[in-house]
Amino acid sequence: HWLDANASKSPLFFNTSFPPMEIATPAGDFAGLGADVMALVEERLGVTFPRTASNNWQEHLRALQNGDCAIAPVIVETPERREYALFTSVYASVPVVIIARQDAGSNLQLKDLGGKRVAVVAGFATETYVRERNGARFIVVTVPDIQEGVRAVAFGQVDAFVENVAGAAYFIDQLRISTLRVAGTTDYAFDFRIAVSRKYPLLHSAIQKALDSIGTDRLNEVQRRWISLRGMDRFDTRTVQLLSLIHISPVSYTHL
Repeated sequence: HWLDANASKSPLFFNTSFPPMEIATPAGDFAGLGADVMALVEERLGVTFPRTASNNWQEHLRALQNGDCAIAPVIVETPERREYALFTSVYASVPVVIIARQDAGSNLQLKDLGGKRVAVVAGFATETYVRERNGARFIVVTVPDIQEGVRAVAFGQVDAFVENVAGAAYFIDQLRISTLRVAGTTDYAFDFRIAVSRKYPLLHSAIQKALDSIGTDRLNEVQRRWISLRGMDRFDTRTVQLLSLIHISPVSYTHL
């Protein structure tokens, strides 16, 4: 059988604070767009994987590497991660942007941030992306999560924060910060996939086949369940355009 005894007992790790892709409900359950996609996969496989909440992305990746985590449902593929994980096709893609205060200027690119302090989330694919394109022009500052990145730029601890527009917009909305906006874009996007530890290659094959069987219409339906265009009045025109284009926007989690 494609799902051996060890794989069936190895947990799915989910991030507790990465909305709208994955988040823990007040009861500690897995929720978000990634959770719903994974539920469709499990339905087709006839199995429910045990869940483990993770609030430390670095430990999350180490668990995937050593096999303690069999499945990471929301992850970006990178060369380093390919060494220890197998990846499915992309099921959602979200642009990475430059978040800054209102007076920071417009249409910024990374090359325009010379001498600035630029925040990235430690261990996220954006950290590698930004460091590779820095060329010692600016100072890279790591933060533990998206919320702290938004706070850092709002409070002037850093000059800019590079992150996916959906996650950044969610926390800007939740924290009711009116001083931040999308000041620029990058040529990078988070292409979200499901990753499986290389210790379970048959499991990866089964998950990919299940994902293929879901279909675009069903995935769009799931996306609309978590993503709406409500609450857009607090954002600048550029942010609204980006969110509308990819059908990603701040989400109301009152139903969790």
